[in-house]
Amino acid sequence: MKELWLFAFCLLLASCDARVKPTAMTDNRLAAGLRACGIDPADAVQVHGRVNGKPDDYLVFRRAEPYPDTKMRCLARTLVRADYGVRKSGQPFEEAYASAWKAEFAIHIRERATSWLREHRPGESPPRFVPGQHSLGNFARELEKFCGARRGALSVEQAAFQVPPPEDEPQSECLLAAALAANPEKHGFAVQPASYE
Repeated sequence: MKELWLFAFCLLLASCDARVKPTAMTDNRLAAGLRACGIDPADAVQVHGRVNGKPDDYLVFRRAEPYPDTKMRCLARTLVRADYGVRKSGQPFEEAYASAWKAEFAIHIRERATSWLREHRPGESPPRFVPGQHSLGNFARELEKFCGARRGALSVEQAAFQVPPPEDEPQSECLLAAALAANPEKHGFAVQPASYE
């Protein structure tokens, strides 16, 4: 039955070439994560693809309706950590997943930023953004001072920090980590790293 479903899925995608390869769940770590969320790994098919030479892996769920919120958050947490997405699973499912993904991705990025700071700035605490006490411009100057970056390295445009590329500011990685650790989503501002395209 699984092979029939894979064949039907392949026809649905209309391309089972070298770029897109649907398979039954083969990643044991991913399957264990789904089980821990109370999700049967057989509910999804793994798709391994490549875009511009980079892996583009995602799951396709055959459920029409999304899981309850707690399961969707658990699913998003599992997939964010495994670097997988969800596609071709129907609009209601994908909308519920997108909302859960946004929340879990913000937590994941904040955890990674905090971990980077602990490793590269041991014993130091980055400045905290306190609404009403800081303007974004003043907070940017505090982050620059904390990281040892040149004054004005972080530009503030609308409600977002623009982090310069490393070739323009040697402390850009620290600036990015410190800004992300400040929980920008909670405080209504964004952090935009330099584009490397």
